[in-house]
Amino acid sequence: MSVTNEKPVDYRRFLSRVAMERNDPSSQFRGGKLRPDNVPLSFGYPYSESLPSADLARATAASLTEEGHLTLQYGGGPSSELLRKLLFERALRRGVKAEGNDIVLTAGSMQALDLVGRVLLDPGDLVMTEAPSYFGALRVFQTWRAQLIGFPLDGEGLVTDAVAAQLARWRRDGRPMPKLFYVIADFHNPGGITMSLPRRRALLELAEQYDFLILDDNAYGELRFEGQGLELLKAMDDKVRVIQTGTFSKVIAPGVRLGWAIGPQPLIDEMTRVNVGGGLSTFVTGALHAFCREGDLDRRIDGLRSEYRRRKDAMVASLETHMPAGVTWNNPEGGFFLWLEVPAEVDMEALAPKAREQGVTFVGGTAFFTDGRGRNYARLCFSFCDNEQLERGIGILAKLIREQLDEETH
Repeated sequence: MSVTNEKPVDYRRFLSRVAMERNDPSSQFRGGKLRPDNVPLSFGYPYSESLPSADLARATAASLTEEGHLTLQYGGGPSSELLRKLLFERALRRGVKAEGNDIVLTAGSMQALDLVGRVLLDPGDLVMTEAPSYFGALRVFQTWRAQLIGFPLDGEGLVTDAVAAQLARWRRDGRPMPKLFYVIADFHNPGGITMSLPRRRALLELAEQYDFLILDDNAYGELRFEGQGLELLKAMDDKVRVIQTGTFSKVIAPGVRLGWAIGPQPLIDEMTRVNVGGGLSTFVTGALHAFCREGDLDRRIDGLRSEYRRRKDAMVASLETHMPAGVTWNNPEGGFFLWLEVPAEVDMEALAPKAREQGVTFVGGTAFFTDGRGRNYARLCFSFCDNEQLERGIGILAKLIREQLDEETH
């Protein structure tokens, strides 16, 4: 017998408080249809031509031939452990020290961030971040009920003097010390800034002085396309206080969903222990090991650097051509993003729906803060669009900004 409910179930009443409070910036792009000629300057997708479909197909076939049914079985074949060793060896070549450190593979770098939160954070714990900072990480820490404290950025990255002053005040007042500082030292998301060597040294000294850990999100670290490379924060970590996360999403493909964390062995052991998700896809780890072994990953990354520099230059040139006076932006040396600042009277959050209607998307600045700031900022992504799209999209955005400025002055 079927029963017809006259009143639909209100599923929202079953949701946890965390889920109800969670603000997902990607929700602004769900629902409705984008124009066919849409220019997506919003999220950091690699450009489609960079995705190595044929090479991954060959690597998958090689993995299945070599490991057979093992790569499809619980636990997988030897390639899972071999991939872990390969990534650890690549980190060692970039200066990371083997002593005291270990590595864990994760289902994307976001799972690595979540595992750090799972292992370290209790409700109410203080987590320091840059302000602005990556909204995905902010949501992870909020899910674990941490109190987030943001510190400003300038042209050299994190303003460590501001951090030192605040930590000194907390100690003087007898306040609990933070457990963790989440940073993006290389090619900041959204700021596009790289933390200078003096600031890196200062942050490591503060971690030792005030006894906290550092979580360095290194998703874009291998994508430097100009300027002088700097020593990794993790490579400078003599006291073994830094956890560094990485991902294949930017250098191979987002769809492979494989990341990792390198850090103090006791913490990596705990992250492995509390990972209750059933482990990684052994099919994927087998294919990725064959890809990295046969596909010359370093040569591939060199090609990506060249192309992303070209796209960044095209976006900067379009900004210089179209943007009205008073609009500023940085010129990143790597990564996927630049950070746009408009005059205070322009509200980029209010402008976003108008831009979307005209075929351009971007992420407004408030997504990268936890206190409502950022309405006159926007993150622009140059990684996905070609030159024609970038020129057209920046032109539309500049027109909308100019119109809002004109409205405020009349």
